[in-house]
Amino acid sequence: MENSSLLPKDYVDDQLERRTNLICLTLFVVMLVAILAAFLLSNRQRSEMRRQYAEINTQFQKAANRIRQLEELQQQKQDMIRKATVTAQLVERIPRTLLMSELINNMPVTLSLMSLDLDTKVQRVKSKRAATALDRAKQRRRTKKKQEEAPEPASITTVSLRLVGVAPSDVVVARFMYSIGQCSLFSDVNLSFSEEVVIDGRTLRKFQINMTVTKDVNVAGIDPKKVDRLKRNPLTPSLTGVTVVESLDPR
Repeated sequence: MENSSLLPKDYVDDQLERRTNLICLTLFVVMLVAILAAFLLSNRQRSEMRRQYAEINTQFQKAANRIRQLEELQQQKQDMIRKATVTAQLVERIPRTLLMSELINNMPVTLSLMSLDLDTKVQRVKSKRAATALDRAKQRRRTKKKQEEAPEPASITTVSLRLVGVAPSDVVVARFMYSIGQCSLFSDVNLSFSEEVVIDGRTLRKFQINMTVTKDVNVAGIDPKKVDRLKRNPLTPSLTGVTVVESLDPR
């Protein structure tokens, strides 16, 4: 079909080319704006990610500093506990005067001591070595956890007493051992031997008692035993009603 338009063909082609160029230019501008918007949005997202990364990195650094400070405090705590443990082992927890007073106050009046030996032994704590590497690793973790919670002492101190004395009979010795066994300061009270001896023409029973001083006993909670050995004022000339025990010379 022939073109019925009265416009020249060159003019029509020129108008068509202009419209095509305008459409292409519009599409190019739209595409350029879209690319620019995408670039700005992506750049903004990258900036936001950098900011968040910097904040997270700062938080990690602060947390690492806190962890390092906590580890230093834990190490200082361990050192202080270790020093306190060593100091506590060097300090006499139970005064010897209290031990002597409890021994004397629990002694029957007819019993005499010839010697008293106090022996202190310090034993180092040795951990049992595991058989395999896996068991050793588990043991190290358990040991580290226990030390963080409650550090174990590096050594154990044991205080033992050995008493040698004489008494009229084994019944008196048994009563003395029973009385000592009731005291919370002493434990493992055992009779080593009991034999008959003659001192100054008197037949007596010589004995030896071994015992251990109780560990970690609360001295403040102990009520010392009180024995009224004098029925009257000791400054009076006569002490009637008092049983006088003749001192026994072991020599």
